Amino acid sequence: MKFLLSIFLLIFSTQGMTGMKYYHEDIIDEYDRATGLYFNVIEKKVKEGGFISSGHLTYSVDINIFDPKTGKSRAVFKDNTLRRIERVWFESDYDADKKMILFNESSRYGMIKNNHNITERPPKNKLLIAVYNIKSKLNELWTANKQGNDLKKIKTFNSDYSWHIDIKNAKIRFVKQDENRLNIESLDW
Repeated sequence: MKFLLSIFLLIFSTQGMTGMKYYHEDIIDEYDRATGLYFNVIEKKVKEGGFISSGHLTYSVDINIFDPKTGKSRAVFKDNTLRRIERVWFESDYDADKKMILFNESSRYGMIKNNHNITERPPKNKLLIAVYNIKSKLNELWTANKQGNDLKKIKTFNSDYSWHIDIKNAKIRFVKQDENRLNIESLDW
């Protein structure tokens, strides 16, 4: 009986996974308050073959930037690499009452640290894009300006790392524990 139940669960879970749409609904679908640019994801359907059945997975593979002033769009990555965009961060405003930099609504504020008593300044013209590379099975962080130019991969890393943006010091900080020691690396934000 346990054997039949195990087979049933295996078939049910396999069928439930096929045709599943993979994406985070809140990766990015919003306007930048500072520039007026509209950011949204570009998705790609990939046929997946399973043991019992097959279907499609949908990956968020690129970011479309639309400029309402010109009516033109552009993609950030402009290639056919199979990637999964996990999240996008950008500075969008300064809150004078709280003395902090505000980020886009769909960013995860848990990655934003040391964001208090910030001297007033305009938002940076910069995107930070977290990507999972399907082929290498590694995480990547990329930067570009908000217009989608100057794309640059700044770090490739595995899940042993944690990271955050240190606003006050304008750094992206990577932390990895090795045995009884923390290794900390800082890159410019």
